[in-house]
Amino acid sequence: MHRRHLFKLGAATAGAVMLTACADPPDGDVDTDVVNDSTSWRMPDEGEPHLRTWMAFGASAEIWGKRLNRKVQQNLGAIARAIAQFEPVSMLVRPEETELARQLAGPASSWYPSH
Repeated sequence: MHRRHLFKLGAATAGAVMLTACADPPDGDVDTDVVNDSTSWRMPDEGEPHLRTWMAFGASAEIWGKRLNRKVQQNLGAIARAIAQFEPVSMLVRPEETELARQLAGPASSWYPSH
């Protein structure tokens, strides 16, 4: 993989995560006690204690190519399943990929549409 592709993926993922703070929460999947106990959103350092992990099911054939894209999606699902054994996982997912993300990441994650 080329360095510029890695930077594109990192920028896309970071942008998606930042935009979630601007979105209305979906119905049903939000722990309202967590939301209501907080006066502002804060993303701790990855080594700090936290309430959940945020991920993006953002594999793109434009970045990874058709040959690698499916494997990247499978790996994102495996990572989400592994993390979900220890803490909740919230995942940004394109509406048209929601079912695939559910199959690969398992039932322990919460899903949030991204556009």
